[in-house]
Amino acid sequence: MADPATFAKQYGGIAQRVGQRLNVDPAILLGQWGLETGWGKSVVPGTNNLGNIKDFTGGGVAAVDNMTGSNDNYRAFETPDAFADHYAGLIERKYPGAIGSGKDPLKFAQALQAGGYAEDPAYVRKMVNVTKTVRGAPGVMDTIASAIFPAAQAGTLPQLDMSKVKFLDDSQQLDMSKVNFADNSAATAAPAAQPKLPDLDMSKVRFLDDESKGDEKSFVENVGGMLREIPRQVGLTARYGLEGVGQAAQVLTEPIRMAVNPALDALGLPQASATGQVMSSVADTLGLPSPQGANERVVGDITRLMAGAGGVSGAANKLAQGATGVTQSALSALGMNPGQQIISAAGAGGAGGSVREAGGGPVAQAVASLAGGIAAPVAANAAQRGVAAIGRRLPVVGSASPGQVEQRIQLTMERSGVDWGAVPERVRQQVRSEVAKALRTGDDLNADAIRRLIDFSRVDGAQPTRGTLTLDPVQLTREKNLAKSAANSSDTGLQGLARIENENNSALIRALNQQGADTADDAYAVGQRAIDQIQGGLDSRKSQIDALYSAARDSQGRSFPLDGRSFADNAIKALDDNLAGGFLPPQIREHLNKISAGEVPFTVDYAEQLKTVIGNLQRGATDGNARYALGLVRSALDDAPPLPLGQQTAAQGARAVNPGNLPAVVDDTTIGQDAIDAFNKARAANRSMMQWVESSPAIKAVYEGKATPDQFVNKFLVGSGVSTKDMATIKRAVADSPEALQSIRSYIATWLKEKALSGASDEVGKFSASNYNKALKALGGNKLSVFFDQQEIEQLRAIGRVGSYMTTQPAGSAVNNSNSGALVLGRGLDFLDAVSSKVPLLGIGPTIQGVIQGARQGAAQRVAPSLVNPAQRVPLSQLAVPASVYGSLFGASTIPPSQD
Repeated sequence: MADPATFAKQYGGIAQRVGQRLNVDPAILLGQWGLETGWGKSVVPGTNNLGNIKDFTGGGVAAVDNMTGSNDNYRAFETPDAFADHYAGLIERKYPGAIGSGKDPLKFAQALQAGGYAEDPAYVRKMVNVTKTVRGAPGVMDTIASAIFPAAQAGTLPQLDMSKVKFLDDSQQLDMSKVNFADNSAATAAPAAQPKLPDLDMSKVRFLDDESKGDEKSFVENVGGMLREIPRQVGLTARYGLEGVGQAAQVLTEPIRMAVNPALDALGLPQASATGQVMSSVADTLGLPSPQGANERVVGDITRLMAGAGGVSGAANKLAQGATGVTQSALSALGMNPGQQIISAAGAGGAGGSVREAGGGPVAQAVASLAGGIAAPVAANAAQRGVAAIGRRLPVVGSASPGQVEQRIQLTMERSGVDWGAVPERVRQQVRSEVAKALRTGDDLNADAIRRLIDFSRVDGAQPTRGTLTLDPVQLTREKNLAKSAANSSDTGLQGLARIENENNSALIRALNQQGADTADDAYAVGQRAIDQIQGGLDSRKSQIDALYSAARDSQGRSFPLDGRSFADNAIKALDDNLAGGFLPPQIREHLNKISAGEVPFTVDYAEQLKTVIGNLQRGATDGNARYALGLVRSALDDAPPLPLGQQTAAQGARAVNPGNLPAVVDDTTIGQDAIDAFNKARAANRSMMQWVESSPAIKAVYEGKATPDQFVNKFLVGSGVSTKDMATIKRAVADSPEALQSIRSYIATWLKEKALSGASDEVGKFSASNYNKALKALGGNKLSVFFDQQEIEQLRAIGRVGSYMTTQPAGSAVNNSNSGALVLGRGLDFLDAVSSKVPLLGIGPTIQGVIQGARQGAAQRVAPSLVNPAQRVPLSQLAVPASVYGSLFGASTIPPSQD
């Protein structure tokens, strides 16, 4: 006995009895027992053990396990019926999930394997296959039917609807009058005259009393049927999701399971099941439906792998962070681009499942799933690129609405850190127009290219090219080489790119002129305006201070007396503390001594005249230490306290020794409180003025008379050492003169242009982005913000960026910077053009021209394609790793072959 038919004939009866008890198709039981025993050939002698059930109690009959090679004991039964009773009880006790499997071998086998019935990882797939074998074996189903329905053979055949009978040989007609029935009761001709009946295609036979009579359903019934199907499809989706997550987890859990199962087996414990099988059992416990038919099974294959793809991709990314070498590369390939991973998983599941349903074996399924895992993302990528290519060539039909365009731009710009709302409306209109064209392809917007387009749109008259927007080294190389060679040709039709570069250069210069670079005075005039405004402010403050000091007098106009001893002591102490006494000019030291000794009338008038003497000495001093010492004395003068009222008498007959023509004051009267209050106001105003002077090198230079117009501009407006605070102080000093303010603004723009053009005129100057950006950086945004608003600053920066886009040669480019080479190529084009006119059959010249003109048009005018991210070709090596993983997951799954 070694074939399904013989096996079924012998054991069909007990299979039928066990099947009724467990509510399982007897064909499934026969298939399992046949798988375990090799259709009866490997039954351990004397055991009647059709399931090869092992005996862990120490009894039974010893035999070698053909799968593992181990020497185990197997249970012995007196009869096959005894085995059947034990087997049914075993299933009921340990594998309740298998009960009620009906005709579904997948459900039955999964329940057995989940409970640890078999060690073979392919046990489920084998069970499904042998069940199919049993059902297809000749006579087997009749044998089972005889056991189940003993009276079936005695019944009468139902009537046939002969209109549905189809002969395999269509040329033959069935003459029912000549049919020879088995009992010969209807024969009308001798047996020798009986024709041979053609074979019938019974798949087309319909019985008149068939329940399918009246198959045609109403529309309402069809809709109702579809609605009833929705819960089942939802349940199937839930099952696929659970099983997919379980199968994805097997990437990590299978090595662990394989390691622990031998130990569990040695301890007599049930083996651990694969996570995919565990999740299938969970789905069964939840009562989720199982797939029926080839279509649902293949959809399940696809959905399972897609459900697990996200988890596989995320886990691979995490593991790649701690891996190295080849392992890290493989994990990175598996973790990148989750969308591509899902497509690969779908391809693997669809291809492998389809081959399985067509009857392909494990090897064919593995090859198909691997090929599908690679082919699916390749096809999707090619389709995306194809749609993009077609979209770029279609007229503007059905394009995105203005609102959609605006939303896409705003979202893209926000992600790249650009405030789209702060962009001027005129610029936004130009950008929207180009983006609307780009969105016809359906690709993702290229944030960098749009940002560069915004810069170009800020500069009136500047025309971008595809290369200057993408900064692609290959595209830029083609454009620049084409511009150089065509510029050396005499054919004006080929000089478009060269002229675009020239016009862009002029546009940058015009943009600076719009900021005032063409209206500014020269440096001397700008500096003089600023100095005059600052000097006017100083003069005004001095006049107010003089007026206040004038009020600090008595009724007879006498000057307010100061405490000379306190002043001298404070000045000498400051000099000593700063080790500056030795640098003080002798004449000032002499005045200090006389004031300290009371030899001079130390009044406000005397102090102001002494300040003037000190100021003149400071401006004329070449020694910094001397200027510092004079400044300490000057500061002490500003803080000289008034003489207390009780001491406001002068020694009779005292004779003043003046620093210049200082008046001698001898009086024995005091000055009143009003004069004291006026003096305090005057001194506060003077202190405020001096703080203002000291707050800015520019103001101090004007105050000390050291500022010259040229030096003022170069040092205090555009010099590298000037601070934002100094710039703000200068602005406040000239704020009363709009002309002076505009003059400074315009000069800054002029200075930037001079740096960009290296001093050349507008007509012949070549904009140097490097020089311009260097000068712009030296000024800095904070200092620029003193005289320019934010939009004006952004405009100045955009000018520099556009200049960079026009001149950059990124890594990987191969621009031919040899003018001689471009000259040779340009003259060569002229020669080809001349030859083509002499030998028109060759058509060389027009061909070359056509190629160049086409490239020029594509590069210079069609900028919309550069605003989207093109679909990238995915390297085969990048697809191989995920395809192999999903192919392996498919192979490890428990999806059955066709059961139709």
